[in-house]
Amino acid sequence: MLDTVIIGSGPAGLAAAIYASRAALNYVVLEKAGYSGGQIVTTNDLDNYPGMPNIDGASFSMALQEHAEKLGAEIKEATVLNKMRIIHIL
Repeated sequence: MLDTVIIGSGPAGLAAAIYASRAALNYVVLEKAGYSGGQIVTTNDLDNYPGMPNIDGASFSMALQEHAEKLGAEIKEATVLNKMRIIHIL
């Protein structure tokens, strides 16, 4: 039984996974794109995130994913139709 389902593995979803891990929740992260990061992956120069100057979006996303996975996040590919119906979890 899951405590929560996190839809999307962009920066907000991965941050939610980190907090869920620290709160000892049983959760899963669902991502439809097949890769984590969301739209920030296509950003060439992300220079406004504290502590990470001059980083590109893909590297930033990878760092977030590694952090979340280190704390136990499981990211699954899935299609979410609405909050009551999730299909195609791989």
